[in-house]
Amino acid sequence: MGISPALQFNMLEPFTEADPFAPGGGLGLYIVRTLASRMGGNIALEAADEGGASFTANLPVLTIGPRPVAPKSPSRSFIPTGLG
Repeated sequence: MGISPALQFNMLEPFTEADPFAPGGGLGLYIVRTLASRMGGNIALEAADEGGASFTANLPVLTIGPRPVAPKSPSRSFIPTGLG
């Protein structure tokens, strides 16, 4: 059956439990949503009519600039000798 539309609306709120008999306090998705939001992202819910649900956390990629390349040290480089 999936997650009912009424529960989907509240699913990311604290202390919301889809199954009151399952272990847990209903904070997991709320924590994920809060952390994703603080990092500039979000969490999305896709519920299938035939049952099941999928949660996706979307986080932005932080690009600061080109990755620095460490200069090669001659003492650490392998220089083949006697070739040629």
